[in-house]
Amino acid sequence: MGRVSDPSYSERIRRRHRLWWREPTPGVHPPDACFAALDRDAPESAWRCCPYWQRKLSNKWNSREFAARHDVPTPELYWHGTDLDAAPWADLPDSYVTRPNVGYSTHGIQVMVGGREALARKRRSPDGVRRHMADYLARHAYEHLVYLLEATMQDEDAAVTRPRNYRAHVYAGHVAVVQVNSYRLRWQRWRRRWKTCANLYTPDWRPLDVTLAPARPRGPLITAPRCLDAMLDAAARLGREYGSYVAIDFYATPDGPRLGEITPTPRRGAGYTAEADALLGAPWHEHCPDAL
Repeated sequence: MGRVSDPSYSERIRRRHRLWWREPTPGVHPPDACFAALDRDAPESAWRCCPYWQRKLSNKWNSREFAARHDVPTPELYWHGTDLDAAPWADLPDSYVTRPNVGYSTHGIQVMVGGREALARKRRSPDGVRRHMADYLARHAYEHLVYLLEATMQDEDAAVTRPRNYRAHVYAGHVAVVQVNSYRLRWQRWRRRWKTCANLYTPDWRPLDVTLAPARPRGPLITAPRCLDAMLDAAARLGREYGSYVAIDFYATPDGPRLGEITPTPRRGAGYTAEADALLGAPWHEHCPDAL
């Protein structure tokens, strides 16, 4: 456990968010300059450009390239860019995902399955898909914003609508907790909406009697994914390169783990229960106490 004076997990996350994105720091690149897109083969000096270089990976294009750089599988990419007329619409499969490289939660994301948008649970024409993307690009006029068209991820049991998300909480290469986000439909304000449940497990898949946040109640326990060992290995490798705490999201697919995204400031440090704050803070104190 940490010292009495050690900041909590939530405090560390809030401090990281403030220093990375809100407060100019002498000798550190401005956020926009540090957020530019990189190729997986770019020199190490381009990736590790300043003391806050890890924020590059909040750009989902960069997180894909960083993962590929370290031999971690990612979803198949069909296209990326801002010129929607140049996207290969006629060649897309029946199921695909559109997501912006900048953003959080499911903002701007569409999961298309057989002509239906799975998150909103409504039919959406190809023109409707493009309008949704164009509207997002127009509302978020940001220098480095692009759209990705990717393969739809499936669970190992082939469920495609809302596959589980496996979030490895990694501390400089040490995986301490695996958070499983699962989704179920519930009635809310006269319509059915997706509700997120979160369960926490040890890396050897013992369930932890801890609720992550009041807004993320626990759901039914599940068995470990068949690709757990490969997932933990990938998380540890990326975490060692990262050099501090980071949350790394995966999908457990029939073909093994696939990177979801790299999340440096989960929930921006807000809304955790005291038990979750202690659980996620202790490994930070133990494995990388001086790392931001």
